Amino acid sequence: MRTSCSRRRAIGAFVGATMLMGADAGAAVDLSAPATAAGQWDMSLNDTNRKCRFLLRAAENAKDNLPLAMPAGCKRALPILADVGRWSLGADRTLRLDEADGTLVLEFKQAANADDLRATGPEGEIYQLINAQDAARRDAGQQVAQASGFTEQAPLGTGFQTRREAAKAVANREAPATSGRTVVAGRYAPLREAKDTGCMLTLDDKTRGPKGTNKAQLAPACRDQGLVIFDPVGWQIEHGRLALTARKGHIAHFERNADGLWVRDAKEGKSLSLRPM
Repeated sequence: MRTSCSRRRAIGAFVGATMLMGADAGAAVDLSAPATAAGQWDMSLNDTNRKCRFLLRAAENAKDNLPLAMPAGCKRALPILADVGRWSLGADRTLRLDEADGTLVLEFKQAANADDLRATGPEGEIYQLINAQDAARRDAGQQVAQASGFTEQAPLGTGFQTRREAAKAVANREAPATSGRTVVAGRYAPLREAKDTGCMLTLDDKTRGPKGTNKAQLAPACRDQGLVIFDPVGWQIEHGRLALTARKGHIAHFERNADGLWVRDAKEGKSLSLRPM
């Protein structure tokens, strides 16, 4: 009887939290005016732990030269913010981070789930931006759900999972995968639109790269501007996909096709594949 009552209370708490989150989940981010967009925002780089919280300020009678404030650590965590000096709202209700002279750095647009904004960087990397208050409400709802005995389905799973299975899936996703790295290691010829770039990429499984990865190195003679800017320094296998880490920290993902080529995820940038040499 006592267990049944506790279960009902847990369900009630979970439903309440779900309703609380649901009230905001369907509402689009209000980018109609600087005053409604101003406040604290959390920015992150997709598939990494790199995050930054900064403050967007509204200025009276100003629409496109608005001040912002961020801690010094933001520019270390997300180097793309190094030259950001102001923000503005675009004509089609986008949120722009600009250099001091107005040059666009990142332009964030409404995401499909309607509670965050997303922007694509120069190398196809994805940045996410969510209002700090919305992030806090989301975290609070998840904590209530977990305390009530309910867990969110792991992103890579299908069907229902136990807590232990969900925790294992998360651990596997976050830990640097090494299975099959000996098979993947070696030299590769990067191709663009199936054409050889004349460059060479070495994936070394004997030397460690940054943050628990294996070492990746682009041959100095490479003249492909995109690869030179990306400058891969690390690699690992994540759930069967090759993850290349750039010197500045962002990551590109590749999947092996039937021909043995590693092909870059089309959602992350321009066509690029790696052919074993």
